[in-house]
Amino acid sequence: MSNEIKQNIIRDLQGDILSGDHYTINMFSCWLDGSYLGEAHYRKNLAAITECNNNRKKLRSFVINAFTSYIAHDAACSYGYAQKVLVEFLGLDTLNKLNEQLIDNTIEFHSTYCEAA
Repeated sequence: MSNEIKQNIIRDLQGDILSGDHYTINMFSCWLDGSYLGEAHYRKNLAAITECNNNRKKLRSFVINAFTSYIAHDAACSYGYAQKVLVEFLGLDTLNKLNEQLIDNTIEFHSTYCEAA
């Protein structure tokens, strides 16, 4: 079973994840906007991002947690297992670049949704 979960996570990460138009990254925005878990999750995300106050170190912690939680939810596995597969498959260099991209995406998401509110 865990091998199937691992393969599903890897399938979703294949391709150029840093391209700016990767399916999994685009779906992560749906995780942030509450499309997966509803309005309460959306509001929780906005509040957490607001608390980070554009501090990239705090935003890095937020995006690592949120992205790993999204992967775990999507793959129906534990947070720890999703994190293990992410690190093994992508490697630290790609993960660091991905985190920077996700931080930028999160800042843009926050700006867009806070202006709309």
